[in-house]
Amino acid sequence: MDSDTEDQVSVFSDSFDDLIDIDEFDGNPNDLTLIFFGQSLTKACEISFGQSLIEERRPILVYIYNEGSILLNESFRKSICYSENIWRYLNMNYIVWPWKFTCETAEILEMIWRNLFSVSFFETFSIEQFPLLIGITRLFEYRTDSTITSEYQFKVLAANNTLVNRNIAVDSDNLFNELHQFREYCDQIEKDLAFNFVETTRLCWDIVYEIAQYLPLNDAISAFSINVLHLLNKSKSFKFQLSNLNDPIIAKILSKIPHDKSVSLYFDGRETVSENCLTRIARLREINSITLSAASKYEDQIEVYKRNFPKLTRLSLYFDNELSYDKFYDLFDLLGPGIQRFEVRCPGISHNYSYAPRSNYWRAEANKIESFLLDLNHHRSAPTNDSVHADAQSFSKEMISWIMKMKSIKYFYFVGDRDDVKQFLHENQWTGIKDACFNLQKISLQVVESIFDDRQVLVQQAQEIQTRLCNGQKTILFRVGFS
Repeated sequence: MDSDTEDQVSVFSDSFDDLIDIDEFDGNPNDLTLIFFGQSLTKACEISFGQSLIEERRPILVYIYNEGSILLNESFRKSICYSENIWRYLNMNYIVWPWKFTCETAEILEMIWRNLFSVSFFETFSIEQFPLLIGITRLFEYRTDSTITSEYQFKVLAANNTLVNRNIAVDSDNLFNELHQFREYCDQIEKDLAFNFVETTRLCWDIVYEIAQYLPLNDAISAFSINVLHLLNKSKSFKFQLSNLNDPIIAKILSKIPHDKSVSLYFDGRETVSENCLTRIARLREINSITLSAASKYEDQIEVYKRNFPKLTRLSLYFDNELSYDKFYDLFDLLGPGIQRFEVRCPGISHNYSYAPRSNYWRAEANKIESFLLDLNHHRSAPTNDSVHADAQSFSKEMISWIMKMKSIKYFYFVGDRDDVKQFLHENQWTGIKDACFNLQKISLQVVESIFDDRQVLVQQAQEIQTRLCNGQKTILFRVGFS
């Protein structure tokens, strides 16, 4: 919807006649006027944030109300309109844009919101929350050649006569503090946007590109500004990493990432990602990698990811607690047929003496795994009595038998402490691995320990296994590393 159309349907006045009866005031009403912006919301943003001086840029305050909210929330109205401190502060520090909600204007408000923020108004708010005070600041500015485009974000300051951040009823004093804090927040954003990292540090864009490859896109934008996105889009080989998917910036940058770009996602298992967010992300057709940390409800989460991202080839899971044998092997039942790289990081695998080996039970999907990493050093403290150390050699035998069921496996990586790794260095355990895993190319064992008293012994054992695996035409690299 263009600004002209928005102007034609806006329902508000240049004063606050629609909000309060001016005759209720003593004295000259012209001296007691909260000034409203009489054009479109888009125009308000363009004018306010288009000022050349940072100190002249002001946040937008959106005031959305309906007939019910006017009658039922008298104290809310008085906090804004009757308080001289409030309306004088707003006139000096904000652009105030009111919208009177009716059945006729509901669809228009939805269009305005989608146009400016790329989200639905009515999926974010309900009528029961009216009246609403919503602050708007810039999110970032995007430069393409000679064009500069600003994107915006919003924050709810008050809803239904309640300050959202503090969950207390609105009065003129606490509302003034909330408005002042949001104004300071807006000022800081504008200062951050004005800072040009590349120009200040005089780094060339080639170096910025090299650094950005190792950062999630959110962090790259924070470090180098949104302008880095234009640079990364030009690279055919760059793989986008997206994290903190509930961040408002994600909704804005998704439309600027080409749909054929390779994308990896990072999910925090402690946070809930909305279905709408997943749907928007799924429009990127080449999402092939997912990392899930703090994976407490991983079964349901993995099923959601498989449904939304059918081209997944890599899945990496981080667990804060030890896994049981059963839980560990059940992970493989969750994998989709396209997963080629599978990574599990946890503090250990607990031993269950009633556990029956499951190496003979295998889902056909797991045969597609080409690379498997097991890291037992993630968040590890002192081992418990039931940890993998309780029967480490039995665990290593079981694990090797499990690997030998992976007919497509090319790379096996194991990370643990010295005792963990030593159990994988018994030469006879690897008998038959060449025949069972025809595609296997490399086995890498990594010791994570500060003191290596017997480093040479471990290296020697690895070399002996390497020699045995090199017999014949096929060579499998067998390595032990230390960190």
